[in-house]
Amino acid sequence: MQHLDRNASTCVFCRQLSNPTKLAIVRYLAAARFATASVVHRNCGVSAPTASKYLRAMTEAGVLVRTKLGTCIVYELNPTMIATLTSLMAMQCPLPSSYPCIRGEIGKALEA
Repeated sequence: MQHLDRNASTCVFCRQLSNPTKLAIVRYLAAARFATASVVHRNCGVSAPTASKYLRAMTEAGVLVRTKLGTCIVYELNPTMIATLTSLMAMQCPLPSSYPCIRGEIGKALEA
């Protein structure tokens, strides 16, 4: 049963990232490290109500962490989310050792 719960939460998580605007917000937060809803609104090209709605939904899904600082609410990526995303990518896009040429090309691209 716990396995099904984990799969369900992973589906909710992935559903949040399937929206291009939400993914843009995640990318922005990855670069900026944290932001308020108004900063996301100004920098991600979404209306203020949409920014607030998406930030709230992603927080409820566990993608983001919300912290209250005085009168401001600051959002940042959930470190657990980063680990989940990394493990999902490893499961879905493994590079088997039988493809050393691909591994070599990726290594060269990362070094460039």
